[in-house]
Amino acid sequence: MIAVIADDLTGAAEIAGLGLQYGLKVTLELEEVRKTDADILIIATDTRSLSKEEAYQKINQITNELDDTYYEWIFKKTDSVFRGHILTELKAFMNSTKQDTILHVASNPQIGRKIIDGKYFIDGIPLNETGFAKDPEFPITTSNIIELIGKDESINIHRLQSNGIINGNGIYLGEAGSYGDLKIMAEKITTNILPSGAAGFFAALLEKKGFKKLDQIKSKFPTKNKKHLIVQGSAYSSNRISIETLKGINIKILYMPKDVFYNLPNSESSYKQWLNDIKEGFKNHDKVMISINEPVINDKNISHHLKNVLANIVSDILKSNTIDELIIDGGATAYAIIKKLNYKQFCPIMQLEQGVIRMSVEGNPNMHIILKPGSYPLPNFLFIN
Repeated sequence: MIAVIADDLTGAAEIAGLGLQYGLKVTLELEEVRKTDADILIIATDTRSLSKEEAYQKINQITNELDDTYYEWIFKKTDSVFRGHILTELKAFMNSTKQDTILHVASNPQIGRKIIDGKYFIDGIPLNETGFAKDPEFPITTSNIIELIGKDESINIHRLQSNGIINGNGIYLGEAGSYGDLKIMAEKITTNILPSGAAGFFAALLEKKGFKKLDQIKSKFPTKNKKHLIVQGSAYSSNRISIETLKGINIKILYMPKDVFYNLPNSESSYKQWLNDIKEGFKNHDKVMISINEPVINDKNISHHLKNVLANIVSDILKSNTIDELIIDGGATAYAIIKKLNYKQFCPIMQLEQGVIRMSVEGNPNMHIILKPGSYPLPNFLFIN
């Protein structure tokens, strides 16, 4: 079995999608390690939203729990653009596995995310000049990978080019501008070197182990007569497709009221009206989207508040509405919602698009959840009337 610890839920789902592509049986758990007959066991956490100290303890706890479960090798999935407490989590990962060397490869060249000469680029643009510079919790201020990961006096940090050699302990930040580079990096992993990073590197590791991608059969996702609730909780969603386009495909859009967003005195009554409007929306529409139409605010307290509001509204909607497909945009939002709904185990069914995964819920066979990272495009099936 392969064990994976992910720092957010959509990242965990992205790894699950890769497992499906390679014909492997996948189980995804929410912060719990249980025995499984799966080929890949993925533990999803929300460590990106925790403090550094809490993130360290969480990774240490889960890694120790995995010691009671046989696995052939283990992978630490992190955010591909270095958001979160990457260095802290990798330190916990090393300490709890009693290893002293990690090869961390955050590149994902197949979706335009490349590390070349120590710099991170997305579609040729330096990372700090993209929308990630305005991330509300972890604004990106540099494209230099050494600066992105930060410093810890107890750990050596190295840059590693594809023709480089791992010699000595510490964290090696692998550079990759192509999938070929990822495969070269994968060949550097030995039993004494822990692998971590983005989904592209995980795919290269699977191929190193001899797994091969299945021939992809494009299955048409059924949308007719299905009720879709789409939750946009990511700061990046609005950059991907215009609201006019969404309205044109008969998606009812209901924004979070300003009073609720800013938690003003009359927010309770505004919340109730918003909930009622959403319920009414389903009477005439199969697809209802709840979204935020306020400026991004770089404040962790605001982010925490918004995640809780979205979790509460979804929970309240499901109390009186039957939803066939719950589509959640953004990892932290997805985690908050699923935690509120008390869902714990998932079976990935199909990868709709890169990083967009449809899953069934343990103990709730009629509920399907589709997860996607906030910085990835909305899935094409939404645009079918």
